[in-house]
Parts: sequence; structure tokens; C-alpha cells
Amino acid sequence: TTVGITGSLGKSSTKEFLSLLTGALFHVLNTPANINTDIGIAQIILEDLTEQHTLFVCEMGAYRAGEIARAATLVSPRIGILTAVRDQHLALFGSLEKLARAKGELLRALPETGVAIVNGDDPRCVRLARESPAARVVRYGLREGNDVRGEELSVYRDRLRLTVRSGGATHHLEVPLLGGHHAGNLLGAWA
Repeated sequence: TTVGITGSLGKSSTKEFLSLLTGALFHVLNTPANINTDIGIAQIILEDLTEQHTLFVCEMGAYRAGEIARAATLVSPRIGILTAVRDQHLALFGSLEKLARAKGELLRALPETGVAIVNGDDPRCVRLARESPAARVVRYGLREGNDVRGEELSVYRDRLRLTVRSGGATHHLEVPLLGGHHAGNLLGAWA
């Protein structure tokens, strides 16, 4: 199973959190460091991906339109996570709409049997999820209405606490991470 992760921010953290959360259940390979272009992804597939791996977590970045679509062609993701659409790299794309279209290439590449996981607190992510052929869309975030919802976020000098509500269950997390911005990345991986 391949999971593709893209977004304007939080790709690497979400990838690492997902690999940690699934490591006990799957033999996981993820793209290392910030390798997220089609050439780097192809190299990881050729050199590191083996029959023993049961989950491939692939970070996908873009500096121009079409790059995420090419990466998705290489890995055929069944699950796609879109973390955020913000104005990072705006100069490369010329407009926020063009940047959003490029990030949405991952969700549009998913099969009908796939799962689109999107930041439900980001209206652009929610809009792009509507373009995905994936039959299932899972929204995550800190606001009401998300399928995976973080509540009671407390940020301390050396950790954060977060209550996660998902599928009728409640989980209380205490994680040694610095900064509340990690809550969204953790929720994306949880979803």
C-alpha cells in the first residue's frame, strides 16, 4: 500500500508521524529526509523498496504543475494526504489557485477505491477533495465537523497534549514535540 503526502507545509512531519504510528503493524519504507521529487522517489523505489515492505509512505513536492502527478504515476498511491494549501512557493506558481491545482494532483490521482485524507480546517484542501475520484474522504483538524478531530490542545515547553476523537473513540495523547503546529501534522497521520 502506498500513501502519498503533499501540501504547502507539514509533509515531512506528517510522513514521519505516519511511519511511527504504523511501524508496529507494517513493514514501512518512507522517502528519507526531504526527498520528494519524481527523480528522488524513483531512486528510492529502485534502490530501497523491497517485497518485504507492506507500506510505502511517499512525500511529494512540486516546483511546477505536473510534478506531483508524475510522482503519483510512479507510486500509484491508494491513500493521499493533503496537509495544507498556503502561499509557500507562490512565486513559483504565479497564483494561489495554480499552486492549489498542483497540490490537488495527488488527490486526483487516487483510484476510486482510494482514500483522500485532507486538512478539514483548510477550505482549499476541502475543495480539492471534491475533485478526487476516491470514494472515501476523511477530514482532520481542530474544528467541529472533522472526521478525526483534535481537542483540548495544550502546548508546553517540551511536549504537547491533545485529545483525538475518531470513529467514536477518544484517545489522549502526550507527545514530546515542540510547538502546537505539530497537532495538525499528527492528526493528518492519525487520520
